[in-house]
Amino acid sequence: MVNIFEILGIEPGADPQLVRSAFRDQVRLLHPDLSAEAADGDDTHRYRELVAAWATYVSEDRDRTTESGDTAAVVVETDHETTGSQTSFVVEGALESVAESVYIVASWLGDPYHSDLPTEFDMIVQDPFDAFCAVTLSVADVGICVSLDVRRRLGSAQPDASAVRARFVAELQTLADGDR
Repeated sequence: MVNIFEILGIEPGADPQLVRSAFRDQVRLLHPDLSAEAADGDDTHRYRELVAAWATYVSEDRDRTTESGDTAAVVVETDHETTGSQTSFVVEGALESVAESVYIVASWLGDPYHSDLPTEFDMIVQDPFDAFCAVTLSVADVGICVSLDVRRRLGSAQPDASAVRARFVAELQTLADGDR
């Protein structure tokens, strides 16, 4: 497995802000929906490798932070509401930590791409939903509110927003528990 430092071409142990910035720059270059040059198969493979390495880096960072006594695990606290194609839930934790966890889960469920990280991004949710989803994070009284606006893709049926939310919540819990 290639590590994030090799993919980004930076020194191992670099400052987390530098790693995050370099990761975002590479996503802009490699994601096929964000760059016309990234449409070939090699860039798609490199993008998937980048996302997998990022997920490993964040997971290892979370493990290091947990061992040092800081609270890094993201715990789903409550479900909110669903109205039509819009649904939301609340996650306990700092905005940046929650945003990274939600983005990792989004990469497990489909193809996320950036809009305004860490508070907004769009994604294509794949198996089993085949839907477009706009994800927005905002600070709420009891944690971070994650809002999903789930829309059907051309040629597919409107997915159940509650089912998409339930899948996000289950995968976030899996990530928080360290089971994946």
